[in-house]
Amino acid sequence: MGRTNQKNSNAVSPEKCIAANALVFVVGLCLRLWNIADIRFAPFFSMRLGDSLRYREWALEISGGDWLGSEVFYQAPLYPYLLAVLYSLFGSERIVILLLQAILGAVSCALICDATIRLHSRKAGITAGLALACYAPSIFFDGLIQKTATDQILLCAVINLVVRWQQKTRLQTCLLLGLAAGLLILSRENALVFPIVIVVGMFVTKRPLYHEFIRSALVFVVGLAAVLLPVAVRNYSVGGEFHLTTSQFGPNFFIGNNLHANGTYQPLLEGGGNAQAERRDATMLAEKALGKSLTPGEVSHYWSERTLKEIQSDPVRWLNLMCRKLAYFCNRVEVTDTEDIYSYSEYSAPLRLLNPIANFGTLGPLAVLGLLLSRRNWRELSVLVGMLLAYTASVLLFYVFGRYRFPVVPILCVFAGMGIADGIRIVSLRFRGSASATEHSSSVTRAELVPILFIAAGAFLFCNWPFLNAEHMKSISQYNMAVEFDRSGRNRLAIDFYLRALELVPGDANAHANLASVLARTGRLEGAAHHYREAIHADVPSPGAHFALANVYAQMGMPVEAAENYRKAILDLPDLVPAHLNLGVALLQQGRADAAVDALERAASLAPDYPAAHLNLAHALADIQRFEDAKVHYQTVLELDPGNSLAETCLRRVTDAIQKHDSKK
Repeated sequence: MGRTNQKNSNAVSPEKCIAANALVFVVGLCLRLWNIADIRFAPFFSMRLGDSLRYREWALEISGGDWLGSEVFYQAPLYPYLLAVLYSLFGSERIVILLLQAILGAVSCALICDATIRLHSRKAGITAGLALACYAPSIFFDGLIQKTATDQILLCAVINLVVRWQQKTRLQTCLLLGLAAGLLILSRENALVFPIVIVVGMFVTKRPLYHEFIRSALVFVVGLAAVLLPVAVRNYSVGGEFHLTTSQFGPNFFIGNNLHANGTYQPLLEGGGNAQAERRDATMLAEKALGKSLTPGEVSHYWSERTLKEIQSDPVRWLNLMCRKLAYFCNRVEVTDTEDIYSYSEYSAPLRLLNPIANFGTLGPLAVLGLLLSRRNWRELSVLVGMLLAYTASVLLFYVFGRYRFPVVPILCVFAGMGIADGIRIVSLRFRGSASATEHSSSVTRAELVPILFIAAGAFLFCNWPFLNAEHMKSISQYNMAVEFDRSGRNRLAIDFYLRALELVPGDANAHANLASVLARTGRLEGAAHHYREAIHADVPSPGAHFALANVYAQMGMPVEAAENYRKAILDLPDLVPAHLNLGVALLQQGRADAAVDALERAASLAPDYPAAHLNLAHALADIQRFEDAKVHYQTVLELDPGNSLAETCLRRVTDAIQKHDSKK
């Protein structure tokens, strides 16, 4: 089982190593270019959603001259700054960025191949590199305007440099490792755990040669500081506080661990699902709770303290939540935030072909197998194992997204490559006979192999257990795309994607309500009414659906149904002025002026500066011959809206009516 002697005796020549890396690079690049060629024709290709939109806006601000900025970073800054450089050089066309990311992704695969060859063997290296090259989410993320592409290349560089340093201690390698780790932290904040693991790994690896450890660690820290300190100084200069990277720890900690957390992202306030809204809402809520203005650090501290109190109030609930997050983290399904691999697979042949196999449900168990088969080489693998465990813990500390867990994938590919290579070797030795197997000290006995296979099978079952639903993830993305189509006025596509989302999750109240809104705007009132009713009867009804349905009924000339739903809307939202106003109008249309007066008086009292409320109230009062009161409200309309011809005409009529009434007396 020991691999050290075998590795040394089976050293790979530089030529063969370069050839293996080149093979993996070509395969990785071809698959990524194929994906880009396919998704170009997707209707959402030019769309910017969530963080992608914010990165573009931020990069355009930077490339426009605002290189320093004016606030403490809330999001990791590396990717937007890289985009800004690329925008300055090549323009902001998405296709150019994706082509460059495809190259970086292919280089990442070659780096993993090289690292695994150095750790294990040429076969394991090629297998590990191809595993990353063909890993469907890697191809998917390289085709998005997302920082996952920089996460991948930087982490693969860190892994490669760690392995090189373990094999031959060089201060130059330590410096490069520090620089790469610092850049990774500026791309993925929770990568802050990696330097700790690396320094501990240096200590373990070089014990008892402490002088080598000290030199290596110092040079590594110098490289790290060379990247991170300028950012910390910049944050201090613009915000007056020391933040090594960003100030979002507290809000994210709360989102992932509060009393209502479910293991994935939930905005602090409804509709606040992007970084700008999250920062605004976190600051507003914290300042409201404490009754004073707060700095970014104080905002983060408020949410951290609040989260710890909620955890302490019910630790059993929190432990259950952590178990759920671990199940989500290890599951084959990619947890979606804005865009999902399943929707893109409809347009991308490589994703469609590879995702059913090359997913986390396959990679995770193979990595477990590789670790178990290589367990006797724990010293060589200790740093990578430590990085894997530390990063996993850092994600579970917050909440799970597919792109948040992705940085463990390159590490798992190393272990999976080793596991596949060792597994093939063991099967080959067994096939050739037990005597041959006994001659190889690196082989495993049958007694050892059975529990290893049992554990790997358990890992496969756990990773593929239906804790998550891919259809639900796809519906989130379809809904987000529909909202963007709706916002940009592409009604046909908005309707199509809302319907797709509802096919996947029929009870989505927001999708029904938004679809109904598009249908109503395009004159399809029957369909709009149907979907508003569906939104009302959903398990979690859409707020405001009764009011919207009532408006549709009013447009359809159904005042009785409209009035009924306006009343229901008022029960949900008692101070909704348009509901009171429209209820009064609907009652007037039914000839029920007495009942209309009550609704319209409520509207006028809630919005005394709203001319329409006074105008309709005046009409209702005139209908029941309360001319003096009607005159007062017509005059109020003219005070609020001078020159209102309808109010002037009606005021003359009620004035004449009052005079006639007085003359009869």
